[in-house]
Amino acid sequence: MVGANGGAPGIDGVTFQSIESGGGEAKFISKLQQELNEKTYRTQAVRRVYIPKGNGTNRPLGIPTIRDRVTQMAVKIVMEPIFEADFEDCSFGFRPKRDAHQAVGVIREALNDDCCYVLDADLEQYFDTLVHEKLMKLIAGRISDRHILAWIKQWLRAPVVEEDEEGKRRSSRASAARLRGE
Repeated sequence: MVGANGGAPGIDGVTFQSIESGGGEAKFISKLQQELNEKTYRTQAVRRVYIPKGNGTNRPLGIPTIRDRVTQMAVKIVMEPIFEADFEDCSFGFRPKRDAHQAVGVIREALNDDCCYVLDADLEQYFDTLVHEKLMKLIAGRISDRHILAWIKQWLRAPVVEEDEEGKRRSSRASAARLRGE
């Protein structure tokens, strides 16, 4: 799942090819599992790149390391069914086995049944302003495993590293301030 789209390497430069040539997936997963079991796992910095948008601006994209992506996917697999139970059938955004085409189909059916309104909300730059402390309280209301909560905090606090035009790296810890609610 993590490697489905190929994906660029994170800040550590590790690629899926280097994992294969370095002993393979099984060795990689075994080492990561050991870190998680021994509670020595620490998230790494996130590499920021900019993706051009159609309107001429650039969208920032954070690229975690492969080991962090694998751990995040494992946590997602555990958490998703718990939170999925809270969603309404009419909600489609970022949900498993749901897409925009299905949402349009539901809207079309509702309009054919004389529904006279449709609500479409897109919160611009929502994740840039999300207060992590509040998010963590909501998650902790449903997830009691302290290790999972600690990993999520690590991911939210991870520094973001960018390279300038000359290849110099600079790091930002702006997300840590949001976690504290500042």
